[in-house]
Amino acid sequence: MQVLKQYRSGKIPLESALEAVRTISHSFSEAERDEAVAFLSELDHPEAQRELLQIFRNSQWRTTRLRIIGALSKNPTERTLEALFGIASDESDLPMCEESIWTLGRSGNRLAARFLIEAFETASSTIRPAIIAALGQIPDRSIAQKFLELLPAAIEKKDFLLAKNLILSLA
Repeated sequence: MQVLKQYRSGKIPLESALEAVRTISHSFSEAERDEAVAFLSELDHPEAQRELLQIFRNSQWRTTRLRIIGALSKNPTERTLEALFGIASDESDLPMCEESIWTLGRSGNRLAARFLIEAFETASSTIRPAIIAALGQIPDRSIAQKFLELLPAAIEKKDFLLAKNLILSLA
């Protein structure tokens, strides 16, 4: 991790730091992988976003992949949003899908809001509470009326997770 400290102090260029991150991202040490992801998420640079996506594709470490999804909300670009849309659309891996949905919500991006609104209409009942919670984090109230209509039915069905997320999203 010495290389990352050197970059932060201005002793080495970005490309050298990115090369070190590529190596560190495959480390057996979860702490080192986490530090590499955190370093990339702090950089407001397109190369850092590309590296995060590349590490996500290549990583065999599930925890690293989940952390990368979360890190992508800090500086969302068109490329990272597209990747998150793809992950959020795949309900075969619910934890990855939900983390991507929450990340889209944290991004506060209007394009993310549109995606989530469309996804809400077609999503399974398993993933709908996460979509509702994510939409509650974005200042887009175009679906608020739909949420108000769904609330009594959720309470009647005793679907308290859905009802809770509807209420929080409307707040």
